[in-house]
Amino acid sequence: MADKLIVVADLGHLKAYRVTHDPMEIKPRIELVDDIELVDAHGKLLDKVTDKAGRFPGLGTGPGGMSIGENHNLLLEMDRRLVKQIAERIDQLVANENIWYLAASNEVNSRVLESLSQRSRQTMMKNVSADLTKIPKSELLSYF
Repeated sequence: MADKLIVVADLGHLKAYRVTHDPMEIKPRIELVDDIELVDAHGKLLDKVTDKAGRFPGLGTGPGGMSIGENHNLLLEMDRRLVKQIAERIDQLVANENIWYLAASNEVNSRVLESLSQRSRQTMMKNVSADLTKIPKSELLSYF
């Protein structure tokens, strides 16, 4: 049997496993090929922006405005960028694969699929909408 690639992802992690079949062994061998932690997905928003809300006084006389203003959909933009990073990395990983499998959390599955290249979508054999980033690799094959 040919080797296969399994990619599992959520909004903060991406892992890729190579599954190889040795005719002399009963069970296939599962080897971690890539493990990426997306730093932007973790931490507090206050740690990511420079202006601490309400710390600067307003213009004019009197007490400061202490307004936080508008967030301009900052969290949505951060999520969009994370999904794009995940899709770009998957495209790189599966560029030379004929068959590969994807498991992405419900939160990002459809958005990752939309962001993948046409070739990556065509060579994907199965898509599982589940967060499998934290399960042991020995249990991974039961989903595919």
